Amino acid sequence: MKRMTVMLALTTLAALAASPLVAAGVPQVINLQGRFTDGAGNNVADGVHTVVFRIYDGPIAGSTLWSETLPVQVTNGLFTVLVGDSSAIPGNLFSGGPNRYLGVTVN
Repeated sequence: MKRMTVMLALTTLAALAASPLVAAGVPQVINLQGRFTDGAGNNVADGVHTVVFRIYDGPIAGSTLWSETLPVQVTNGLFTVLVGDSSAIPGNLFSGGPNRYLGVTVN
């Protein structure tokens, strides 16, 4: 009976390892939500804004490791976007150092 249980467990593990869910890996996108305001703290105008997202290796004067420009719908200053949706974030980007920094530029 013990041998049958071990075989069943090994078969289950092999099936899971071959599963498309396991093979798919981690998505290379960042779900980002926020609020855009002007210098006075007022919401930016509703509509689609061009936004540039960049990932840097340092907080000040860091080197750009990746960037993407996206049209982002803004309503009452609020937005939701999948960063990396049109230009995949490289999987090894976060393995090269302890910290990464996201820069966001609107229009």
